[in-house]
Amino acid sequence: MTMENINERWKILSLEEIEERCKGNFNWVKEVEERTDTLTKINMAYDQSVKRLVIAKSTCYREKDLKEGHIEERREYLMQQLNILNDISSMLLPEPLDWFKTINDELEDEYSFSEPILILDYIPGIDLRSKIREKVFTDEFGKVQVNRIIKLCRKILAFLKVLEEKGYGVVGLSDEHIVILNDDVPRFVGLSHICKMREGYLDIGHLNFERTIYGYSAPELNDYNSNARFNIRGRQVGAFSLGVLMHQIICSRYKFASSDIKGGAFVYPNATTGDFIIDVNNKSYKGKLLHMLITDLCRHEVSERLIDYDEIERRLMEIEEADDGDIYRVKPIRNSTIHIHRQNKKGFLDKLKEIKLINYLCIRK
Repeated sequence: MTMENINERWKILSLEEIEERCKGNFNWVKEVEERTDTLTKINMAYDQSVKRLVIAKSTCYREKDLKEGHIEERREYLMQQLNILNDISSMLLPEPLDWFKTINDELEDEYSFSEPILILDYIPGIDLRSKIREKVFTDEFGKVQVNRIIKLCRKILAFLKVLEEKGYGVVGLSDEHIVILNDDVPRFVGLSHICKMREGYLDIGHLNFERTIYGYSAPELNDYNSNARFNIRGRQVGAFSLGVLMHQIICSRYKFASSDIKGGAFVYPNATTGDFIIDVNNKSYKGKLLHMLITDLCRHEVSERLIDYDEIERRLMEIEEADDGDIYRVKPIRNSTIHIHRQNKKGFLDKLKEIKLINYLCIRK
């Protein structure tokens, strides 16, 4: 498609122009530009009216769409993204700036004169996956910055709450769909994974219902043989994705080991990283709380998963407020409900908990 100067305002940029204008963010933009398995095509563009970078989105057509005449059906996905942005109307999502139709000389007949284009504001940040890959949440001494991670996760949780208030949920939320601005402020760009809800349950008739994400989507979304797949609360999936994101950030992981996936969904605890989180920062109390929270968020059995957003918020705050100097050692046990005592740096037992914990028992050191 030729869109050098579309609608007399927007200019599609070449990779060379993108590199010049985007500087440090070029790698992420280049990866997005080169994706071929998406519903929509993302182009970096330039607003010649107010002199700023923007995103121009158009439709990706598969060969079968062209052969079988499914052009309009494919374009529905782009229109749906515009509807989502208008319905939610949040600063946490890209702002829609324009919607119009232009010429697509790669198509024939009436379709060539009606190619829809969605213009979005450009969010000049770095995607979370790149941040994880660069281990920015670990300091120069190799210590995981737990409180920084918790603050970010609370902001992600706030986004899930905003979606719920607007009648939407996610079918998956991954690190490549979160853009991090200064001071770890997140913005969210995975529009094709936001799904309409009906009375708190994901709408199975919504176009995005099937747009699950390997590892990040809750296992019940991947179980095509179960009727439960058509009765899924938005919170079930949001909580699960949050747990996976928390795990990936803490462990500086942006890929999954095949042994850590079951039914297309991440499994925790697992043999790969379970001990790392428990032992984080020299067996700190925060590590134990992190392990327990991620375990509860990532449970494959829905009835056992923690999906109460307010309770998740409370436990995140508890981790943030915990003293990193409180130390434990860990001993494997069978599944049970146990009492956990915390010994602070002064030697006092200042907290008593009764927690259902899988695989581990925390013992005062």
